[in-house]
Amino acid sequence: MRYGRDGRPEAFRWQGHWLWIDQLLDEWVYQVPWWRQQGLAGATPDRTFYRVCTKSGGVYELAGEDDGRFVLHRVYD
Repeated sequence: MRYGRDGRPEAFRWQGHWLWIDQLLDEWVYQVPWWRQQGLAGATPDRTFYRVCTKSGGVYELAGEDDGRFVLHRVYD
């Protein structure tokens, strides 16, 4: 994953290729409801998601992990 100056993803690797992000389509934070957080010792429930369009025209969702990394969450056809 490569990040821009604003901390948002700029490019990511998928299937051995770098995909460069052309447009940020949406950004949101998912928060686990408080009643489901009980018993999650040490867990950080907030997750930032980005829906992006790459320069090749693909649409993807990237999800932030607790350690600061992002993972590919969804691929749109």
